[in-house]
Amino acid sequence: RMGHGGGWGGWERAMTQRSTIRARARPVLEAGETIQEVFPARTARVGGFVAKSWIVAATDRNIVIFFARRLSQTTPSKLVLRLPRETRLGPVNGGMFTQLNVNVEGKPILAQRRFFPDVERADGLRT
Repeated sequence: RMGHGGGWGGWERAMTQRSTIRARARPVLEAGETIQEVFPARTARVGGFVAKSWIVAATDRNIVIFFARRLSQTTPSKLVLRLPRETRLGPVNGGMFTQLNVNVEGKPILAQRRFFPDVERADGLRT
């Protein structure tokens, strides 16, 4: 897993982050909705403006995007967007970030390299 996330330390942090996000997002989903994949994302930084953080959850029913709290990027604070499950998030590219095929608040959101496998798995589970 060295290719995604800059070595074992990045991979371990990503696994912990996924577990934390999954546990915190579960209570704010619809009853019976199951998380298939979950990962953090962010709005591209423009000029001097701070990027916004998001949580993307691919469930058995939808793609759900939450605004993430600024101090804890693993805590969903508000449901922002619910898309059909057949929505394709990728493809991912070879850079440090990939732009997802989803816009939030009129802006594209980005996934970091260590979460590329999550994007690919989410797309592979589309209905």
